[in-house]
Amino acid sequence: LGIAAGTFGVLAVIEIALSAIVWTLRESGPDRILSALVLKLAWLAFAFGLIASFGVWFPPVIDGFHQAGQAVAPGVVSPGDVLGLGVQLSTSMVNGFFDGVGLMDLSFNLVATAILVALSALVVEIMYAVIAAAVVVVLVESFIALAAGALVLGFAAFRGTANLADRFVAYVFNLGIRLFSLFLLVGIGYNVAQTWLPVIQSSPDDVAAMLAVLGGSLTFTLLVVVIPYKVSTLLTRDLTVGFERALSAV
Repeated sequence: LGIAAGTFGVLAVIEIALSAIVWTLRESGPDRILSALVLKLAWLAFAFGLIASFGVWFPPVIDGFHQAGQAVAPGVVSPGDVLGLGVQLSTSMVNGFFDGVGLMDLSFNLVATAILVALSALVVEIMYAVIAAAVVVVLVESFIALAAGALVLGFAAFRGTANLADRFVAYVFNLGIRLFSLFLLVGIGYNVAQTWLPVIQSSPDDVAAMLAVLGGSLTFTLLVVVIPYKVSTLLTRDLTVGFERALSAV
């Protein structure tokens, strides 16, 4: 916050000096210069207020979306839970199939089926690792955004760099919407995927059931990876506070 305030102060002086030059070249009258200066200072005061009260505005936005996603989804799911379910599914697929197989049962068809089951189990585990990683990535992004956000807002004082602050505000809402969508999908998908375990355990030699679980895992992963990004991008694509436009207009 201290670095952000210092950066803001330097850029504010540059912005006011640049505005004074523009007003002089335009030969604006004293009344117009005074009104423009008041508007400029009011906008700079608003921007600085966002820095000074950073913890009041931005963390609650991200936390609110995060908590809303967990509240709507059936149960709170962590990345460890997702990864653990992937391990359970993959090990159940492998153990269920190979438990009843002996050396005397070996045949070409059995070996081919065993390879298929092992590959399916591996892919299922990888898919759930990807889902868990997607959750971790968005959470880490939110931590970094809140840690560095105040510094970015320090650039809101000058029209040449104010676009950085505009993008940061949009990014905060983008992260919030992604968190909401992600935890909603993961919470629902996790509960659906838990119903696959009894299916595998009750039919350990049913390759069709294992392939169905593989298809469900691939679909689950695709939804988690694609939908939150598309939704957040669509909703925040044109979102802007207008720092740059406001500074350039006065």
